[in-house]
Amino acid sequence: MEDSYVKTNNKSFVAVGPDATAMYAAATLASALKLYDKCGLLPSSRVTLRAMLDRATQITRKPYTKKQVKLAADDVALWAHTMSAALPHLDMKGNPL
Repeated sequence: MEDSYVKTNNKSFVAVGPDATAMYAAATLASALKLYDKCGLLPSSRVTLRAMLDRATQITRKPYTKKQVKLAADDVALWAHTMSAALPHLDMKGNPL
């Protein structure tokens, strides 16, 4: 993890570096997949379910079908949580939390 870290306080969140950015993107994807699984909504008109599942496959290295949306969401959320645990978390002044 080359210089990746997460800065937080009670009002903001900053993902710095490629690993932290990938973690945040995965958490966002997991949220979008859960939203689709629960009520069939896509995050925008330009995003397709297939694109989200393809991105989940890139992250987890496991292929998903359209019937496996919940599994994909859970797997991506687990990956994001694991990556978050591996990253240093700092306050906005740069002190470890």
